[in-house]
Amino acid sequence: EYRRLQPNAGHIRTVYLLELLLIFLVVLLLATWWGLRMAKGVTGPIRALVEGTAEVARGNLDVVVEPTSEDEVGFLVRSFNQMTKDLREARSGLERSTAEIEQRRRYMEVVLRNIGAGVVSVDADSRISTINPAAQRLLGVPPGVGLAGRKIEDVLTRPEHLEVVRDLAAQLRP
Repeated sequence: EYRRLQPNAGHIRTVYLLELLLIFLVVLLLATWWGLRMAKGVTGPIRALVEGTAEVARGNLDVVVEPTSEDEVGFLVRSFNQMTKDLREARSGLERSTAEIEQRRRYMEVVLRNIGAGVVSVDADSRISTINPAAQRLLGVPPGVGLAGRKIEDVLTRPEHLEVVRDLAAQLRP
């Protein structure tokens, strides 16, 4: 029977090789399809995170990325959403604080403008931050002259005034 089949051995081998090649190609196509599907499952949420990050960089903190899985990528998406929520809350708190500080600053300006005593505030570099009209009058500075930002030594002409300011500054510094 072997001798009877031997002349057809080449054909049988070719048929088997073609069958193996066909099975190999089917398996290869299925593996490629499955790999692309898996890659899309990972790159989709990452692409959404990249787009969300770009929105946050433009200042839009209302970005929410929908988590699509419970794995590490899903954890990353939930962390991103928590981060944007925390940033929104921090920005809101900062805006409230800024508005409150601005309101207090305006109130202090009104009080300083209307108080009868002379008040001069000086920063750490001995530059005048604010000065009220009463202080300008006491120092002999004409109204409307801008003194903010100038050194206190340049404004005070009397040595006794300069000495008082130096003594106060020495007491306030540690």
